[in-house]
Amino acid sequence: LVFIGYTLDDSLRAFDLKSGEVLWKTDLPAAGMAVPVTYAIGGTQYVVITAGGHSMYGSTMGDSVVAYRLKK
Repeated sequence: LVFIGYTLDDSLRAFDLKSGEVLWKTDLPAAGMAVPVTYAIGGTQYVVITAGGHSMYGSTMGDSVVAYRLKK
């Protein structure tokens, strides 16, 4: 999986690395102008991204940190 959140459409996506197919997409409260971070605790994996937007690009502005727990 590859997670990409550096977009202007307030979305976070997971892609299949080999095919490029979008496997998952979710809405963010603002543009995720950041690189998602993934980590595991006790065998459970999480993905975290800041959703703050950027005034230079005219994207939705915000001040959120959003975390998702991945299914096993």
